[in-house]
Amino acid sequence: VLVIFVVLFIGRGGSEYTMLLYMGIFAADTALWIMCNTRIIYVLVTNRNLVSYIEYPSLYIAPAIMMLFVMEAQEKKQNRNIIGGMNVILLTYIAIVTTLNSTNILHFPKTLMIFHMIGVISVIVTIWVNVRGFEGKRTTYGRTILKGMGLLLLFTVLDIIRFNVDKYIHLDGVDLSHSILPIGILSFVISMAVSYVHRLIQTFHDNVEKKTLMKMAYTDALTSIGNRAMCETVFREKTGQPATVINFDLNKFKQINDVYGHSMGDQLLVEF
Repeated sequence: VLVIFVVLFIGRGGSEYTMLLYMGIFAADTALWIMCNTRIIYVLVTNRNLVSYIEYPSLYIAPAIMMLFVMEAQEKKQNRNIIGGMNVILLTYIAIVTTLNSTNILHFPKTLMIFHMIGVISVIVTIWVNVRGFEGKRTTYGRTILKGMGLLLLFTVLDIIRFNVDKYIHLDGVDLSHSILPIGILSFVISMAVSYVHRLIQTFHDNVEKKTLMKMAYTDALTSIGNRAMCETVFREKTGQPATVINFDLNKFKQINDVYGHSMGDQLLVEF
């Protein structure tokens, strides 16, 4: 909640702030679901019908937020489109089951099995897209998010198996205290935070490198003033506007180099 507050009041709409916002929303959303799933929410809310409208939508929307976070780190348009398509399917499903529950046609607990399948497929597709997106780049933030998603997928599958065994085989009710999914969620939230920091460092490094290369390309190494490439760039930007070019030479400069050496000639050029 604190992260969301900071982003909304301080963020300026950059992709780094967007990723941080998704991270905060995912953490808050999954924490809300865990509160409902473990019935801690009854300390604050006693209306069971209201709790169900908090519990199931918060669970269903978690993979969508996760995919938005991952999509923000993708550079290839095709990868973003794949994740976006999966998100559309998931959000459409959420809208349908919420409508069915509201109209008493099909209640939330009856839609869990389909969600389990969609959720696992969403995580697998997102991991596959990430492997494609970071292939050959070996980025630290890419590897970190992949590890977090791998752990989340592992704990999700194990928890789905446990849930269905308790529900359909033991037939004595689902023991909420046995859920291991919160461990996977916590692992993924930590990986989101670590990958976000690594991405910020990488972005900062890339910006510094870009500025350094730009300076090398457009300034003279000796005098640190604009070179010919800089002049041509300025002329292109000022197309149609008056411009004056002044060309001059330093008299007897060769004699300075011959008598005092090239280092003294360089110093003369810089000071001039």
